[in-house]
Amino acid sequence: MPNIFKNYDLISDGMKLNSFGQKSKKCRFCKREEKETTFNSKSHLIPELLGSNDYINEDECDICNSHFSRFEAHLAIYFRPHLSLLGVKGKNKSPKFQSRSNDDKNDSRLLMENINGMVNLHLYEGENDVIIDQENQTLQIHFKNPGYRPLWVYKALVKIGLGMLPDRLLFDHEQTFKWLLEDYGDCLFDPLIFTSSLVKKRFVCPFAELYEAKSERLDNSQIPQYILMLYFANQVIQVVLPFGQKFERSNDFSKKIVVDLFPSPILDGDLKGIKQINPVILSGAELVCTDHIMEFTFQSAEFKRQDDK
Repeated sequence: MPNIFKNYDLISDGMKLNSFGQKSKKCRFCKREEKETTFNSKSHLIPELLGSNDYINEDECDICNSHFSRFEAHLAIYFRPHLSLLGVKGKNKSPKFQSRSNDDKNDSRLLMENINGMVNLHLYEGENDVIIDQENQTLQIHFKNPGYRPLWVYKALVKIGLGMLPDRLLFDHEQTFKWLLEDYGDCLFDPLIFTSSLVKKRFVCPFAELYEAKSERLDNSQIPQYILMLYFANQVIQVVLPFGQKFERSNDFSKKIVVDLFPSPILDGDLKGIKQINPVILSGAELVCTDHIMEFTFQSAEFKRQDDK
């Protein structure tokens, strides 16, 4: 049995609950009450940008919903190659991927969209974002992501975890709630996530699970207090959430922190694919541009130049 299941308890399951929080008209994030704010928006626990879903935060006010939407936009940019490639439908339709240009021109190097399960790639003359090997039936796509703020990506993920926290644990995370409501703010921990892409499986609807450590202390090390697992498209994301105040007061941070990895490759039937799990530190509030290179095999495809008749 993987250590994550030995060392953690599942305390909130998005597959079983569609509604989180209480209809008390007090925001769990900013603590404003109904006389100070409104609760008119339908606040999704998991952003619809990651796929249409019905997981609702009942105690998220409109002010916080608007504030968090900026973080969620950067989360969607970060994962857009996967969302566009698989045609994941959000609130309205599947997103298109349009790569950034490395010069001052307005034209794009690559435009990709999924229409009814058919992937359409539009390339501009003279660009090499797609390498096609018809003899070996392989396709390599170089995705040049638009700019995003890594810290905002992490904050969007932390917001999901805090939205799933049982009410009994909210008091211990006041500092994290305060940090989440800031645009920037110092990050006193490593904003660490682990990503993996499934090959054989995809999730029709996104969902999430929240795990709590049975004991944060091991022999000569410590493990994170909370782990968020997020599933969408063909992505499995493991998020190390910030420590609660009680944990910070009672533990020795000179000890190394060990993260038990969720064995996501087994969802594809791959028992040896642990190396396919990629650690990412989402630090920094400045805009950054990163590239993703994906390789595919195909059985049949149709390739046309723009000037083909």
